[in-house]
Amino acid sequence: EFGSWRGANLLFLAKLQEILDPGSSRMVHCFDSFEGLQTFNPADGDATVFRGEYKGSLEELKDFIHLYDLDDTVKFHVGDVRDTTAKALKEDLSLQFCLIYLDVDLYEPTLVAMNECHSRLSLGGLFVLDEWGFDNYPGETAAVREFLATHPGKYQQIHIARTRQPTLALKRIAE
Repeated sequence: EFGSWRGANLLFLAKLQEILDPGSSRMVHCFDSFEGLQTFNPADGDATVFRGEYKGSLEELKDFIHLYDLDDTVKFHVGDVRDTTAKALKEDLSLQFCLIYLDVDLYEPTLVAMNECHSRLSLGGLFVLDEWGFDNYPGETAAVREFLATHPGKYQQIHIARTRQPTLALKRIAE
């Protein structure tokens, strides 16, 4: 997960991992600065009014993970997604993803995460976007459009019905 805020989705994914694949060596990775929204680009439009919003507490999240005995299921990559993504992929050449939940809201971190992780997303794997198509966060939508333009024919867009968020899934359908 990229952008975890207070960790509700992260805890859900970690618990789901434990239920569906107990004893697995798979990990849920959390990429977040825990500083709130910071990295604005002109493509983000008026989203700058949300500067500092969604600032989570790493210590509180770690306490919840420990409370639910998920310590061995979650790995943290703390810092700016634009830096920590490449670092994590460089440090672990075997790191692969089957699901990448993007909730960073803004253009640059969304585009960086997608570009960096594209080659590590399995065939049939999903990018799931939390604010795609939201007026308040036009940067996420712009990043997705740019990403799809550079990877034509490699992703199928899936509308997620009956929910406010997430708003879009991209299924990898080609190498």
